[in-house]
Amino acid sequence: MDAAEVIYEALCIKTNCFDSKNKVIRADYVIAIDDDPTSAFWAVWLYYKIYQQHGYHPTILCVGGKGLLSKYTHDKSEAELLASVCYKLGVPETDINLSTKGRNTGENILSVKRLLPAGCTVIWSVTKRQSLRLERSVKKQAPGLISYFYVVEESLSEAAKIMNGKGIAENEMMFHELASILERCIKYAGTFQEPIDDIIRINSQIREADHYLRKHYKLKLMNKSVKLFGKTISVPNKNLTSIFQFLHLLREVKRNKPKMRVSLELEIIFMLETLCNQKLLAKDKAELLLKESKKRVYKKL
Repeated sequence: MDAAEVIYEALCIKTNCFDSKNKVIRADYVIAIDDDPTSAFWAVWLYYKIYQQHGYHPTILCVGGKGLLSKYTHDKSEAELLASVCYKLGVPETDINLSTKGRNTGENILSVKRLLPAGCTVIWSVTKRQSLRLERSVKKQAPGLISYFYVVEESLSEAAKIMNGKGIAENEMMFHELASILERCIKYAGTFQEPIDDIIRINSQIREADHYLRKHYKLKLMNKSVKLFGKTISVPNKNLTSIFQFLHLLREVKRNKPKMRVSLELEIIFMLETLCNQKLLAKDKAELLLKESKKRVYKKL
C-alpha cells in the first residue's frame, strides 16, 4: 500500500480550471473520460457550476470504448456508462455527446480532437491516477484545444471503490493501474505523450515504488494480447503471472458485479444530495431524481 500511495500522490497533476476568484472558467465542453464513473460525477458538478456562475450549460462529452477489464465490469462502453450517470444526475440527453470508439487514452484523445473544433475551451474531468498521463497526452495530441483540468481530489482509499471496480480483491485492480503509470509515461514520451521531465521530478522514492508495483502487479504493463485455450484475450503482458492475475480479477469482477451496480446507484444518490445541498440542482428536481435512484437500488438488492 505504501508504494501505491507514493505513485498515486506523485504521478498526478493539479486542478487548474478555476480563476483567481475561485470561479470555474467558461468552457464549451466538459469531458468525462475514464472507465470510472467518478469522472462523470464531477463533470456533472462542473456542468451545474458553470450554469450557476456563468448562466449557461456546457455540453458534456463522454469518452471511452471498451478497455481491458471495463468490457466486463459494465454491459456497455465506458462512454455509455458515463453518459448514463450524467443522465441519472439530471443532465438532459441533448447536453450529452458520446465518443465510444477509443480503446486507450491515446485513441480517446484523438477521437475528441476529431469531434471538437480547434480553439474551443474544454475542461477534462479526470481521476487523480489518470491525470498525468491524460494531460501529457492531450498536450501532445490535441494542442489545438484550449484544455483545462479538474482533477478529482480523493485519497487512494477513497478512490478504490466497489463502484469502479478498483476496490475489489483488496484493491488489486487499482494497484495494477498504478503499476503501469510511470512505464507508460516513459515509453510514450515524444510519441503519444509529452515527456514528464518538465513537470515531475522522478526521484529514488518514486522509482523504488514503481519497481515494487511492477514486480507484483503486471496485468496492465504493456505488451501484446495472447491466446489462451484457443481464444485471444486482451492481456497486455505475455508472462504467466499476468495471465493468472487477469483470470483472478475477471472472476472477482463477475462475482462482485451486482455489488458494483448497487454501489454505483448509492454513489449517485450521494452526489444528488451534494448537488442539492450546494444549490446547484433545484430541490424538486433533486427529489424526483433521488426517488428514481432509490427505486433502482431496491430493484438491485
